[in-house]
Amino acid sequence: MKVLACFLLLSALLGACTADSPPPETQPPTPTETPACPNQSTTIEDGAALVGEPVEDDVDGDGARDTISIHMDPTGEAECRTFLTVETGAGSFSSSAWLVGEEGGLPEPRITAIVDIDSDGYKEIVLDEATGASTRFVGAYRITAGGLVWLRSREPHGLFAYGGSVGHLEAVGCAAEGTIVVSTAMPAADGSAQTYSVRRRTFSVSDDKLEPEKTERHSISIHDLERFPEYRTSPFGNCSPN
Repeated sequence: MKVLACFLLLSALLGACTADSPPPETQPPTPTETPACPNQSTTIEDGAALVGEPVEDDVDGDGARDTISIHMDPTGEAECRTFLTVETGAGSFSSSAWLVGEEGGLPEPRITAIVDIDSDGYKEIVLDEATGASTRFVGAYRITAGGLVWLRSREPHGLFAYGGSVGHLEAVGCAAEGTIVVSTAMPAADGSAQTYSVRRRTFSVSDDKLEPEKTERHSISIHDLERFPEYRTSPFGNCSPN
């Protein structure tokens, strides 16, 4: 009986300690990467290399506003010409960006949105990086334990398409928690101008990679296309801004 009583007392004490202990806090990432480009640090430090105006938002989830900016060295190689930078309370994160360059149809990239794509509490930075006759293309960048990384799409140039014309309509947005959806709509094979075939591919986000989850196919009226949320607010307009 004494052994049982001691066991019960010890259990109660451990339970009380556990109840009183606060949950561990989630710490924002700390920069660890070494610049891959020899001109990266000097380009970022050069005020004349700034593209557009910096944007402020809380990217790393610590409650403080961070500064997001784009810097460009026109003399650099393709992978060392443009840099996206995030200044946080923990330090500075940076990554090469806009690898498609002016060949993508834009004179320079621009910040399009800052949203939490995968619902992990950290926001992704979305850049307009290329344009076609009726379609735009964005790149997405996210802070991970390894630094600021490019979340490459599985489409050409690693970018996400949105927009289009009557011949094709693309969109990208958030789906269930932790996943994104990439959609393409094209006129039905029977030639009907009012019916579109829609392919919706869902991916989970893991560090700088997209892992395929599932593919849906639908045949709907062109007037019903916006029943899919990604088509109402592309690109990533239905993702959480918080």
